[in-house]
Amino acid sequence: MKSAKHLPAMWPSTAISPAALACAAGLWLVAFDNLGFWRALWAARAPSSLHGALAVAGLALVLWSLFALLARLLCWPRVGKFAIAMLLVVAALAAYFIGSYGIFIDKGMMRNVLQTDWRESALGFNRSMQRIGEIVQPVLRSLVFSWGAHSVSSLWH
Repeated sequence: MKSAKHLPAMWPSTAISPAALACAAGLWLVAFDNLGFWRALWAARAPSSLHGALAVAGLALVLWSLFALLARLLCWPRVGKFAIAMLLVVAALAAYFIGSYGIFIDKGMMRNVLQTDWRESALGFNRSMQRIGEIVQPVLRSLVFSWGAHSVSSLWH
């Protein structure tokens, strides 16, 4: 069996530093997973105010720094990429519910979610997860199939 050093060109080794990964994750969280927040904030500012636009840009920079710091704290050896991936998945699910239902998730809502019985929450959650599963399942199958086909073919060569 071949070691990781001998992987073919279709599986290039791309080493990314934990700091770069954290900055990229922070940028993704600020830019894409909070679109509802940015739309509401942009609509609330004065239309012709340069100060308002600069304040929004400054807030984006501060949030990016905070999210990058949070992501960097998750970048422990051997689990950092997985932790960042899980953070992005949870943020994407939250962004999906925010975008679908037009709500903001706050501390009270999180407390309510944690105190809700699983049978009660399963009623609305099943439909949403079914839609997400219809998208994610083919992607996961193709990834597993391509990885599996590659690992099986590498056994014979």
